[in-house]
Amino acid sequence: MRAGVVVVGGGRHDNKAVQAVEVMAKPRHGAAAAASGSALRPYTYTFCLERLENGPCKDCWMVAGVRMGNYAL
Repeated sequence: MRAGVVVVGGGRHDNKAVQAVEVMAKPRHGAAAAASGSALRPYTYTFCLERLENGPCKDCWMVAGVRMGNYAL
């Protein structure tokens, strides 16, 4: 697994951030799995993070969502 740099929004959005993570894994099913044999391929996911501003988890970063691909560029 390889993680990229956390990118925090600026100005009004300093409570939001994204981080791309790349993992290597075998395809699980379908034509890609049959063609690749035992070869690993990269899968990239972007985690959308948000820092809570109040409540019991104040100032904690929580995952707000996950997207396939690298949206941290």
